[in-house]
Amino acid sequence: MKYSYHVITSLILVFFFLSCNENNGELALDTITQQIIENGISVPEEGCDTAIAFPYAVNGYQTRIDYQDGSSKWCALKDSITPDKKSSIINLKVLPSDTNLFERKAILVVKATDGGVYNIKISQRPYRSVYPEKFSYTMSASGGDLTVKVKANCSFRTAFVWRIDGYGDSAHIRHVDWIHGDVGKDIEPSVNGEATLHFHVDLNTGWGRNTTLLFQHVGSDQRIRTRNFEIRQEPRTFQANEEYTIPVVTDRDPLNVVFGQESDNLNRIKNLSIHGLVDMGDMNYFANFAKSYSLHSLDLSNTHFDRSGQLYDKEKSVSERMFFGSTCSNIAIPSNTVYIGKEAFADCNLLTCFTIPQSVRYIGDRAFAVCGNLRDITIMHDSKLSSIGDEAFNTGTVLNSLYIPSTVHNISDRAFVGLHAKELHVGWLVPPVLKEGFITKGCSLYVPKGCVDKYKSVNFWKDCNQILEEPKKI
Repeated sequence: MKYSYHVITSLILVFFFLSCNENNGELALDTITQQIIENGISVPEEGCDTAIAFPYAVNGYQTRIDYQDGSSKWCALKDSITPDKKSSIINLKVLPSDTNLFERKAILVVKATDGGVYNIKISQRPYRSVYPEKFSYTMSASGGDLTVKVKANCSFRTAFVWRIDGYGDSAHIRHVDWIHGDVGKDIEPSVNGEATLHFHVDLNTGWGRNTTLLFQHVGSDQRIRTRNFEIRQEPRTFQANEEYTIPVVTDRDPLNVVFGQESDNLNRIKNLSIHGLVDMGDMNYFANFAKSYSLHSLDLSNTHFDRSGQLYDKEKSVSERMFFGSTCSNIAIPSNTVYIGKEAFADCNLLTCFTIPQSVRYIGDRAFAVCGNLRDITIMHDSKLSSIGDEAFNTGTVLNSLYIPSTVHNISDRAFVGLHAKELHVGWLVPPVLKEGFITKGCSLYVPKGCVDKYKSVNFWKDCNQILEEPKKI
């Protein structure tokens, strides 16, 4: 529990009074009370619990708190203690300083039954603070001059930081070099707490970029309470039908910064390839991009999940309905995707082909349903696929070929409903028996060596146009 200096002194003398004779005690206590009345109480910015002694019993006076300068109720009466019939201790709770830049004040009014009125000033110093008037600024690719107004109660200097690697003394601050002006200079606010900063933002010839403006206390490492803000700069104007590749995304800005906000500019991107690490936030952004703009091709095959280093298998997913209704003709997903969720690519009517990475273990219900132009779904021969949901391949089209590996052991009874393929290659040595079958008309079924008769003996499979032995080892 925290006490101000005056409070501690008061309490010591209160207890001294209680151990002395009555007259001496009253005199000592009156003296301390008078000192508090004359000097007031100053409390720290972090707030505290404080106590004030008075020579009246608790029922011998009335108290209230008058707040100055329109301040909120930042201190309050907790309770009173009456050690004896002629003394009391008033307990106050003072909250931490808020966003106020200047000292805040209140008056504790004590009205005694003898008509005496005591006004005790309570003041609380503020935190060292710098507050910009806005959370963020967005600049065009052409750059230019930028004016930033702040409120402050201490001298400070600025730094533009792109990224901070590590923590504490070992932290490495990565500064930007495309903003100039009042950077690293000592800034002294006016008496009313105002300061104006002037910066110049360079021309941007690449992707969108951002930086955070930090404030540091001049002459020490003391903490400044602040509201840091971002400066974003839009990317250059994209060229129509140009193919764009973003390399190594481990060290990039957020995607909404990289691509900017101008829809006309984004619509010029037709083919997009990403390299490096991605997370689920990135995937959601790409999915929205593929559905909201004129993107033709999205290639994420050279990306891996786990920018954060903390993603579990269940999070390495193309989640439920993520690309639903996309107008892309080609979509390639991250190379270490584990889950393809329910209807993840359903209703992608312009999608023509799709490769399921070796890492995928689960394909959800209707994952590729109603894809009016989908002809090729490639499942790698070293696939780890283990589960297929209902109508996963009910594309509404005739696939040229589809391979189902032997690793698939969890097959929904309706997994093959709506599946129509010219060639179906399966790796099971023992033919699975399902309740509902695929469209067998015109389908050639290829099975492992020595398994043709097994498949012909099972009603679910025997109606295929032909059942043949796989000509090569799969």
